[in-house]
Amino acid sequence: MEKIRVIINRESNTLDVWFDDAEKEFICEEAGDEVILKKDKDNRIIGFEKINILKNKKPRCTYGSTDYIKILKKNKPLECSIN
Repeated sequence: MEKIRVIINRESNTLDVWFDDAEKEFICEEAGDEVILKKDKDNRIIGFEKINILKNKKPRCTYGSTDYIKILKKNKPLECSIN
């Protein structure tokens, strides 16, 4: 099994969770409650996106957005607090 990737995007206020390679995404499907399922060409769920994760709040992360890729490649957790 691939490593799970978790990405918090402050600008779009979304949380993306990937169980497989994001480049395999073929189609998206709304699942309700502001959740979007991301599927591959065989209709398997390879990730999901939760929109509007923080209502009237912004996450404050100890890493800059350019550091996310380096952190994810090293399989380190993202350390964020919510204010």
